Amino acid sequence: MKKVPLLTLEEVEATCSGWSQKLQLQEARIIGGEPLLHPNITEILDIFGEYWKPPTQILILTNGLLLETMSETFFEQLEKWNVILRITIQHNRFREQIMNSCHRLREGSFHFLDHDVSGSWRKLYQLEEGTPKLFVSDSKKAHEACSFKHICRAIINNELYQCTIFAYMRKCYDYGIINDDRLLIHKPATLDMSPDELQQWLDADYSESCCVCPETCFPVDINEKKFHR
Repeated sequence: MKKVPLLTLEEVEATCSGWSQKLQLQEARIIGGEPLLHPNITEILDIFGEYWKPPTQILILTNGLLLETMSETFFEQLEKWNVILRITIQHNRFREQIMNSCHRLREGSFHFLDHDVSGSWRKLYQLEEGTPKLFVSDSKKAHEACSFKHICRAIINNELYQCTIFAYMRKCYDYGIINDDRLLIHKPATLDMSPDELQQWLDADYSESCCVCPETCFPVDINEKKFHR
């Protein structure tokens, strides 16, 4: 299994500079893994802020566990670029620690959402003898059942994928974590596409690659609270 490298600042800048000229986003999300683990997260916020101007909203998706360790510079960057923190609470045993961090954010008038998914989770793969195995589904039915459609599109390694989850699975394939050649079906968009080619790619309702996700899913029980300045 290959070691997954962290993005360099040069790679982040190349991605933002290229795609900000191609796309108009409502929201630019920094996701992971866990983005707060990146040693240059404050510099990454600066790069996002320079290229994704309002009305694009910058958001970090985090589990919140490292918020207590973050520098003042990090919080200054959140305020400078009006960044929203979306804190996903996945385990009850960390709830008190994360709630303490949320209290600090609230006192500091930062924008954040706490998103409690500890009571539910959507299966995206099955395990066979400890090895991840993807579903075999009808692409259209899987797309209709998907609860992630509202966060579709992900840029990884300067390529644009139609689905955040599929992009993650594709990288798992590249690094030897999941072995399923169906993950090669989806062709990501690239910066050398013409405007017409990119628009046609963006207008597609679903991709054949949805066949690796389940056709049905349990309702996601989300308790989300919003706090603003």
